[in-house]
Amino acid sequence: MCSSDLRWQRPALAGAAAVVLIGGAVGGYAIATDGGGSGTQSVRIGPADATSKTFYGVQGGGLGIFDATTGVREGAVGGGQSEGTVAEVHLVGDTLYFTAGSARCASSLYAMAVGSATPQQVVTAHPGYGIDGFDVSPDGSHVTFFEGGCGGEAGQGALVFSDVTNGATKEIDFPSFPPVVASDPVWEADGVHVDAFVRTGMEGYLARYDSVAQSQDPAADTPSTNACARYEVDGGMPTAVTTAPDGSLWFAVQGGDSMQVMRCVDGSPAVEFTVSREGTPAAVAINAAGDVLLLDTAGQVWRWNGNGDPEPLAAASGISSATW
Repeated sequence: MCSSDLRWQRPALAGAAAVVLIGGAVGGYAIATDGGGSGTQSVRIGPADATSKTFYGVQGGGLGIFDATTGVREGAVGGGQSEGTVAEVHLVGDTLYFTAGSARCASSLYAMAVGSATPQQVVTAHPGYGIDGFDVSPDGSHVTFFEGGCGGEAGQGALVFSDVTNGATKEIDFPSFPPVVASDPVWEADGVHVDAFVRTGMEGYLARYDSVAQSQDPAADTPSTNACARYEVDGGMPTAVTTAPDGSLWFAVQGGDSMQVMRCVDGSPAVEFTVSREGTPAAVAINAAGDVLLLDTAGQVWRWNGNGDPEPLAAASGISSATW
């Protein structure tokens, strides 16, 4: 793949205190278009803040804000509609990043500052490819994403590391699946290394990539460095991976008739909590207060506050991505 095919536009993002759905002040109300397009509704404007009252998610191909206790959708978040179907969203600092495009191939990554309803394009995948998972460094200067082929390009892809400040890009090709990156790639605290679950067939591991080192190694898609060396996939395939605010690596696995969320410290995994329900983890998100969201591929959400059992958000359904 040719790096010159990637088109960059660095967003000029201003900081603000809250995501504004349409207009109004923080804590107030605004008139927003109903997510189903059937009319308008009065919705509360508020951030997904450290008090963990709300979170952001994707539902029905659009961005929304949800009550973090019940899962009730409070309203639509501005932007994302003209960009196409939204696939995935992450909140980084005061900026929402999301992928959007056609329903089956979300090929562009956008950034939208909190307090704004106008997204700006950050990067697009190569023609014929969609962004299957991504992460943004805490300072917003670097992006990593895995692009997978759509349509005639299916079965191949690339892991991309990009410096938003100057457009420099490094790619690791995956010419034929497997191996394949089967989770979001996530930045480590050092801003250099990226961790991702790489499926190599019936096996896999949490690979650790160097985003800046140049290598001619033909096996660069399966580096020898393991981000959680003492985790064995016999315990389940990590289908959701994230980095916590403290820099620790967290991942969620499907194990028989339950799902487990684990934290890796010094190469050793420890189970943080278990959801006693059969399912496949789709995303795990952790905020600065230590609250954890677990989303499965059926669109159900659980919240864990660090003690006891996770609580299901009964009203949450059909959610395909979630972030604090």
